[in-house]
Amino acid sequence: MDAELFLRGMKWVMGELVRNYSQLTLIDSHAVVEAVTVRTFHMVWSNGDVRRVLDPARTASQKVLILLYAESKPVSIIQLQSWIEYKNQTDFKRKVLKDLHKKALVQFDEKAETVEILPTGQTLVETTGLLIMK
Repeated sequence: MDAELFLRGMKWVMGELVRNYSQLTLIDSHAVVEAVTVRTFHMVWSNGDVRRVLDPARTASQKVLILLYAESKPVSIIQLQSWIEYKNQTDFKRKVLKDLHKKALVQFDEKAETVEILPTGQTLVETTGLLIMK
């Protein structure tokens, strides 16, 4: 536990040093701070292009939020569906993705066939303990 506190503290210090003293552009500084302070996820296992939520008791919606939070970029519907092992694509879109979109937790772009977590979804993941193994 002490090591975890030390690691997080050092990430914060490094982020502050880059933010305050860097002569990079704002966008480049932001990218460096994000890279330095990147979170580690014990809830998500990854191997190449495969991701898996390690708590099988989570609902499909919770798994989608966890995986999108860990990716922090748009993910294709097909890839996301395979990651959570949801069988029916029509039901996946209608019951899971559209519901999360309606709640303003994700941006579901049917034309581009991608899904991306919104700040409200990120906050939900962080404040409700979805990343904590039960």
